[in-house]
Amino acid sequence: MRRAKKHLQQIEAAYRQVELENGHSLPFEVQIGAGQTGDFGRMVYPGPDWSLMVGDSVQNMRAALDHCTWALSSREVRNRRPNEIEFPIFDSRAKYSSGKAKRLRGVPDEAVAIIDTLQPFAHWNQNPHFHPLWLLHDLARIDRHRQIHVALMAVQGSLLKRDDASTQAAWVPVEGEADIDFTPGIGVRAAITLAAVAPGTRPDFAIHASVDVRFIDSGSATKLGVATTLRRIADFVQTSLDQLRPFTHAD
Repeated sequence: MRRAKKHLQQIEAAYRQVELENGHSLPFEVQIGAGQTGDFGRMVYPGPDWSLMVGDSVQNMRAALDHCTWALSSREVRNRRPNEIEFPIFDSRAKYSSGKAKRLRGVPDEAVAIIDTLQPFAHWNQNPHFHPLWLLHDLARIDRHRQIHVALMAVQGSLLKRDDASTQAAWVPVEGEADIDFTPGIGVRAAITLAAVAPGTRPDFAIHASVDVRFIDSGSATKLGVATTLRRIADFVQTSLDQLRPFTHAD
């Protein structure tokens, strides 16, 4: 996990740099009426090194789980079936039941019981595809086959009624999306349409906005914040390793 944390620290430093470079206009405000479009102007786009840092981080975290599983497994299984040892990550109980046996051969029952509770599907009151381990699985899987994790600049913020300064609401652009005009190497220009209704049918608003760096074309992580998502994954992986470490073999 040391290398993964190092890459994560680099990403968080790059995020602070993006904030600094855009600091001349953040937080900024655009007055906008119903059915109108507010132009947020051009912002600095995060560089291509983000993709490399993210890819290294997720692969290191995935490897840390696999290395832990290797350390949990018996010497006999390591010698006879070394290529089958792997930390299982599944989004359904049925898939896990059929797939965990060969991956966890030789792992102590106590450790298997812990791994059972860590699975994304075990958190029944949440969407398993937003669970930290599934996000890691998805990001690592896609990263092995193609370069993704390209981060874009997304506008985020809140709405404040111009005629009632005490009323704030979550910012929900039309159809839930910002219209991003992405020009590589130059920046992005964001335009927001408040609502697809006739002008004058609802109060005017001011959009108080900041910027975020988010995943695109990244499976379950698409549209999630890069730094916050990787930090959530890293914290969960570290906690999982801490729980399993007492059952690892010294050899």
